[in-house]
Order: sequence, then structure tokens, then C-alpha cells
Amino acid sequence: MKKITLFILNYNGADEIRAGSLRSIADAAARLEGYDVSVVFLDNFSNDGSTAMVREFFPHAVVASTFSNCGYVHGTNIGIQLAWKLFRPDYYILIDSDNHCDEHAYLRLAQRADADRRLGMIQPMVLSREDRATVISCGHTFGENGGTVSIKDPGAHDLNDLRSCSISSTLVRTSVLQQIGLLNESFEMYYESSDLSFRIREAGYRCACCTDAVAYNERLGGMRFRDFRKYYVMRRNLFLFWRLHDNEEFQRVKRWWADKSDAYQRQFEREPFITDYQAEAERRALREIPAIESAPLERLRQIPSIEDFCKEDILLIDRF
Repeated sequence: MKKITLFILNYNGADEIRAGSLRSIADAAARLEGYDVSVVFLDNFSNDGSTAMVREFFPHAVVASTFSNCGYVHGTNIGIQLAWKLFRPDYYILIDSDNHCDEHAYLRLAQRADADRRLGMIQPMVLSREDRATVISCGHTFGENGGTVSIKDPGAHDLNDLRSCSISSTLVRTSVLQQIGLLNESFEMYYESSDLSFRIREAGYRCACCTDAVAYNERLGGMRFRDFRKYYVMRRNLFLFWRLHDNEEFQRVKRWWADKSDAYQRQFEREPFITDYQAEAERRALREIPAIESAPLERLRQIPSIEDFCKEDILLIDRF
């Protein structure tokens, strides 16, 4: 019997849990008949009481917490390593606590992985929870500026051989993670799934979207001032991604952004105060290009092994 770990990363997810996210995840987990299912819930230093809500839906889950908010990528890696130490799963399904899904979504992902051993990562079709006719993501392509572009028309692309997957209730094959390592912690957040997808493909596997498996999420709304760092990291990571995977494309993208970089710098020098935080975030990110270009590639590859579990990273709150 194959083993599946549902890994749920949580940060202040109480509102979405009340809206039914964990209920839908639990319903989908219950449909995984024929698999040995474990659940690991890792709280990333929340302050909204969401960790106390887990037992209602997952009485046998492993519940743990970080000692500080360690970000999306590092938090996900910690959870993968913890699950490996405890359960040795064949597959992971990587879930955020705000993800909702159809009740058969995880079963269909697992069946797809069973049927094709060359699939290293399989995402569901992600729809808007508020408007279920709206496709959020069936994977990624890349735009003229080098950035990811969500696939919203399933019929217009080969979803059995994607360049890049989203991580949103997404299945990853453990044997592939053993071969290529976990998420690259240089990214922190944004483009980490594209980096993982490219490494999976470079190892000879494919990435796919299973449209029979449906999950629900919302696109990011308008970012606010406190999201300054998100703007900065999103833009910086575009260049980090291409530097790691395609230097020719890195050079092309760098040229594409050159005029925008100059305009941001002129705006910064002209105005007495910073008034456009998005422009300032991008200006600072674009100033990182020379450092990214000159850095040795190995320094940009901060990729832990699945075996690198460190018990100092977490507090094990409750193990069934």
C-alpha cells in the first residue's frame, strides 16, 4: 500500500478554516481509499488560534509549530522533512491551510501519479472559490518580461507536460525529491515552484495538471504597504530564477527590464520622498541584478535534502 502525507502549512489561517478549508481537505483525505494516509500540520508562528482548530478535522494529525515565522519555502521544507522522518511517504500533497478542494481531488492526483511514473509533480486545476467558472491556474507559462503567466485556458496547452506547476494542493513524488532536493531556500517565496518544476524536468520527469482534480484558491488581491517585501522578492526572484536555469534568457530579461530600472532610478533621484512603494520595491530588486549575475551558482542553490531534519526547527505540539 502506497503512503501519502498531506502536509498542511498554516499561517493565521483561522478565517479560512472557519470558511471550510480544513473540512474540504479532510473530506478529500477520507476518499484516499487504498492508500496509507498521514497528515502533518505545521503552524508558521500564527497568532490567531488556528492551530487549536486542527483536531476537529484531523484527530490523528501530527501538529507542530515553528519558533518564529520562517517563511513559505523554509516552512514547507521543514514539514516535508518532518513527514519523511515520521512516515516515509511515497507521495506528498503540499497544501496551504487556505486551500479548498473537491472531495475526490487528492485521489485523482494519486491515481494519476500511480499511472505514470515519469510524472514528478502534479497540480490540480485551481479555480476561484468565489467564482467557480474562473480558472486561477492550470500551471505556468512565461511572459515577455520573463515572469510567470498562469494558464487559464486548459485547452490551449499540453497539461501533461508543463514547464512549471503551481504549488496549491499539489502532489510531488518523494523519490524525485530524494534525487533533486527540496525547495530552494534562496527564493523564500515566489518562483520556488517554478524552480522546483524546472529541476524536476531536468531530472527527466514531467510536470502536469490533472484537470479531474479541482482545488480552490484566490489570486492575491491588491498588495498593501505591508506587502512591500512581497513586491521586492517577487521581482528579485524573477532574475534569480533565470540565472539558475537559463543564462541566455537571463540576459534577455535583464535587457527587457533595463529601461524600467532607469526610470525607477530617475524617479527616486527626482522626488524628495518615496511615495510609490511598489516602484521603490522594484527599484531595489532591480539593483540586485549585478549581485545575482556575479554570484556563483552554487551559492544561489540553497537546496536542503529530505534527510536534513533538524529538531531545533520545530516544537512538536501533538502527535496522535
